[in-house]
Amino acid sequence: MATRRQFLSSISPLAGCLFSSSSLFSAQAAIRVGITPETRPSWNGVDNFLRAIIEVSQVGYRWIETFWPYVARWEKNPGELSDILAALHLELETVSNFQKFDLAGSTPEAAAELAKIVMNTEFHDPTQRKQAIEDHMRLVRFMKYFGCDHLKINPGPKPPGGHTSATYREISISFNEVGKRVRDMGMKFGVHPHVMSSMDGRRDIDAIMEMTDPQIVYLVHDTHQIQNSYSRVAGFHRTSNWPTVGCVQYVR
Repeated sequence: MATRRQFLSSISPLAGCLFSSSSLFSAQAAIRVGITPETRPSWNGVDNFLRAIIEVSQVGYRWIETFWPYVARWEKNPGELSDILAALHLELETVSNFQKFDLAGSTPEAAAELAKIVMNTEFHDPTQRKQAIEDHMRLVRFMKYFGCDHLKINPGPKPPGGHTSATYREISISFNEVGKRVRDMGMKFGVHPHVMSSMDGRRDIDAIMEMTDPQIVYLVHDTHQIQNSYSRVAGFHRTSNWPTVGCVQYVR
């Protein structure tokens, strides 16, 4: 199999044609603008999800991204959530995963409930790989009902003791397997670098992405996380060669 860099080099002339200003496709380009309805204090928390999406709709948004705890109650009945969204003229862009350290700051009662739906994100640990993949494919199956075209995940916590070449390799193996399965479901798989996660900074991102398959593992850029990763990846948007899943998260 060609390395990621070899693959990207091979398609760079084509990419230059497709995305040039004179491209036939440029006139047909369209950008969807959505929102994560957990971005205001009054919208935070599972109990406020319905209020949040009502207000999101009222201000004119038509696409939302949310997290698994907010919609897990509809796992067995996605049609009900579909009807709610349709009545608000909203569509689901994607649903992000939910990892252990997201429980920080929750009340003991809330943490106990959220623990029931927390997802395994220990991608660096081969003994937990099977469960991590199964948890994420459960999410993909839910998203498929809504016609979502990509899965965006947070990459999970840093390995105990920090990264080594072995932990980078194990994460890439896990990501490649998730990517294959997501592709087989007709969707794309994107990883979202995050401060204090296993992909925090240019070194982590480059090491992991170098070992993954560029045809099935993509990046989801986040302006806030990349620029606030202790300035270690300043200019990353302009210098990274890694393919993106086709969306950028902007957090002010």
